[in-house]
Amino acid sequence: MGPYAAVIAVVCGATLLQFANALFAILLPVRLTLAQASPVMVGLIGTAYGAGFLFGCAIGPRLVRRVGHIRAFAALAAACALVAMAFEATASPWLWILLRFLMGGVLAALFVVVEAWLAAATPSDSRGGVIAFYLVAIKAGVILAQTWFAFGDPEAGFWIALAVAGFIAALIPITLTRTREPPTPTEFGFRLRELWQTAPAAVVGVMGAGLINGAVPALLPVWGDTIGIGVSLPVVLLSAMQLGSLVVQWPLGRLSDRIDRRWVIVACLAGVAAVSALLGLAPPVGDVPLLLVFVLFGGVALSFYGICAAHAADHVAAAGGMTRLASGMLFIWAIGAAIGPLIAARLMELVGPAGLFLFCGTVTGAVAAFVLFRMTRRSPVPPGHRPGFVNLPATSPSIGQIDPRSR
Repeated sequence: MGPYAAVIAVVCGATLLQFANALFAILLPVRLTLAQASPVMVGLIGTAYGAGFLFGCAIGPRLVRRVGHIRAFAALAAACALVAMAFEATASPWLWILLRFLMGGVLAALFVVVEAWLAAATPSDSRGGVIAFYLVAIKAGVILAQTWFAFGDPEAGFWIALAVAGFIAALIPITLTRTREPPTPTEFGFRLRELWQTAPAAVVGVMGAGLINGAVPALLPVWGDTIGIGVSLPVVLLSAMQLGSLVVQWPLGRLSDRIDRRWVIVACLAGVAAVSALLGLAPPVGDVPLLLVFVLFGGVALSFYGICAAHAADHVAAAGGMTRLASGMLFIWAIGAAIGPLIAARLMELVGPAGLFLFCGTVTGAVAAFVLFRMTRRSPVPPGHRPGFVNLPATSPSIGQIDPRSR
């Protein structure tokens, strides 16, 4: 059995999970926006998910060690479906915040199981290709969910039922897979001080990625409604961002293999800042120009997490260091994703819709300044002495086990 055939069931399950989660990630902000909720209330939904995600990354390995991968996945998928159904039972934003926190925790734990399974099923010489296959599949699930939602009635009850079906359907390929169950996971420990000493520029860059990529998906419907383009077009713009990252990520990663990766990070940050200034001051008129701008925005905004992780990997020498690195990078990203929506929402209340992209521009400017400063303090690792670029998604601590640089 080839490496892709061995993981297809697990990848299908992960894609269904991401499809269902993407529906909730956009459904809740859109419905709150249509109900004239404040930007801060909408931002709290994103913050709750990020906080739950952090919690789930911590409890996921412990649950798996207690009951095993298959039982843990089945229990977590069922819990996720129950939480999803609970959204239909209440219209209280405060209860939605609690439920979104729970969903973030359960989904993070689910992806701990999924990615540990991928690591166990993938030969070391195929890991780079499997990560790329996995990343494209889960992004396709996100794009499908967002595009489908954008062309439907956002207030229809169908969407919650569809998301529940997605969470339940994810059980089928996972529980029927013939792929061997992974070994019991170890603790995904890391030391922040060690991480900082390894690659300060990567740490700050990953935090910036979390801040931006937590805030924009959570608040773009509010931005769109406030500037008069409605709530459906911003959902399509989010899909355009995902498409942009699929197109741009690998060329940027390969470029970073040839030059100092920090220059590529700075270029991405400059691109985010430039597009943010355009969107904040004078958003393009017309659907097509906006789509093109957001393809560019997603291409740079969703790409520099992987390049920051690659820069940190250039400085990891110890055995098992990549697994600890991936855990630490994800932890820092998740902190940013948890606090970004709340800060950006408050700025939107103070200065209007432009506050969302003022936030993005300020974050990227500060991160770029720090990365440029670090370039004066440390020489780059020569290209011949670095591992090749691998695009690590920010999904769970288990992703570090699949990374071909970890063995």
